[in-house]
Amino acid sequence: MVAYDSFRDQLNLLCDEGWRALLPEELGPEQVAREPLPLAITFDDGHTSDLFAAELLSRQGLRATFYLTWSHLDSAGYISKSQIAQLLRLGMSIGSHGIHHRAFNTLDDRELERELRESKRRLEDLAGLAVTSFGCPLGAYDRRVLTAAFATGYTSVMTSDFRRARIDGRQVFPRIPILDDTRLTDFHALLHAGTVGTARRRVTIGLVQRGIRIRSYLAHRAGLRG
Repeated sequence: MVAYDSFRDQLNLLCDEGWRALLPEELGPEQVAREPLPLAITFDDGHTSDLFAAELLSRQGLRATFYLTWSHLDSAGYISKSQIAQLLRLGMSIGSHGIHHRAFNTLDDRELERELRESKRRLEDLAGLAVTSFGCPLGAYDRRVLTAAFATGYTSVMTSDFRRARIDGRQVFPRIPILDDTRLTDFHALLHAGTVGTARRRVTIGLVQRGIRIRSYLAHRAGLRG
């Protein structure tokens, strides 16, 4: 679990340095090129702690995208369907994380299409807005999953590949996980040096799949700081 104070300190650092948080639909090459320090902040699964994170982000004038698993909504430890409106009022956006939290690259074509289509439709009906970004549950995907996601109407896909995003017009983005043991100095290094020298943290990525709360991912273009 990322401590509340640690998360607050990370957001303070972003604001002090002038980082600008973009939403998935804003991650095109031209728009990113206009920003000195662009990044995207995302959260997966829909834990109740997302509401605290959204409030902190909003106070700092930052935005994030919350990828919601439909079957988690209204369950213990997860936000309710009615609380999605609160995320949106705070200036956040939402994306699909499937109906069920499972590895999409193991599904047959019919079930894959249903997961992508139905999770999108249900969130859109509930929120009253278009849901165009998909976050891969468990970080599991392959070419078939990507093809199906774009065919279903998603315009961007977030993976859990451990590296900085390269903004080149391809709307499939890796992300850098911020975990419970990410110190502020590590956080700063990830922003400015990417994953160089942080390979040891790959062993902790599995914690993401075991219920870490207030987890954020940073996706920003490579080479921002040389």
